[in-house]
Amino acid sequence: MDALVCAFAMMAGFGFDVAAMASAKSIAAEESTVVQDGLIYTVSDTSVILQGCENTSAASVVIPAEIDGKPLVYADPAFRDCTALTSIQVAEDNASLCSIDGVLFNRSDMTLLEYPCAKAGAYTIPDAATLVGFHAFQNCVGLTAVTLHDNVVLNGWAFENCTNLATIEGTAQMQDRTAFAGNGCFDHCQSSFRLSV
Repeated sequence: MDALVCAFAMMAGFGFDVAAMASAKSIAAEESTVVQDGLIYTVSDTSVILQGCENTSAASVVIPAEIDGKPLVYADPAFRDCTALTSIQVAEDNASLCSIDGVLFNRSDMTLLEYPCAKAGAYTIPDAATLVGFHAFQNCVGLTAVTLHDNVVLNGWAFENCTNLATIEGTAQMQDRTAFAGNGCFDHCQSSFRLSV
């Protein structure tokens, strides 16, 4: 028995799903990287994963509805390295993503997925937003203030490295909002930033 057959036999004996492992290996082998209209994608037989910008100094991007008839999957934070980005736009017929004022959202549950790194000033999270995603504002050094509403939840590392973020504003119900924030939500922000209600 050769080494490969022996290894598969051992994995099967320990409860590994050898067929699933072989299938995963086959899928991984069929993936390729594609650049289209300045955006980088990982393409497989069934989906397209948005990975980021080809030109990290781009000021704006437009996410299409699909690539070659395949749905787009967002990999957060896709635009972390796009430090000049001020606007993320989405094709109107994209079924899973949308843009509000240049900020990227999940269309189905209105999770705020990504805020452009170079978009400066204060920002009010829309009332329709339910969740601020992991790393959504990461490295947004121009962001100075954020206004939250009562029903939004902050995921981990949402505001990491927002070095000029000075104020988080909300209503009286937001008094304990930072207690609902995920791990590292405000890591490396101004040490003096404050919650204002």
